[in-house]
Amino acid sequence: MVKQLFQINPQIWEFENKVIYGAGKEGQLLYLRLEKENLDIEYFADSNMQLWGQTIMERKVLSLDELKSINKDTAILLSRGYEEQIYEFLIKKGFRNIFLSHISNGLILED
Repeated sequence: MVKQLFQINPQIWEFENKVIYGAGKEGQLLYLRLEKENLDIEYFADSNMQLWGQTIMERKVLSLDELKSINKDTAILLSRGYEEQIYEFLIKKGFRNIFLSHISNGLILED
């Protein structure tokens, strides 16, 4: 029997707000996996302005401006797909506390 590795960076638990950047299929899968670990996700955020203000999985989708307003106390968890480009984009916009999700025998969230 193969046991899946699932690890969450301990720093993530310390943030007041936790946001998944990417409200599509990969972001929703990440949300469900984190929910199983009792990690409460407050919001989704996305670059697609058509999603802003909508509710996905009972969580509001934030715009970049809304995300900036809570950035100080927020861990931004990037869903898979374009994560390198999104990471660089968010860094250039002044965001910090960005965590990447990697799949390799399970999911590892790291900074």
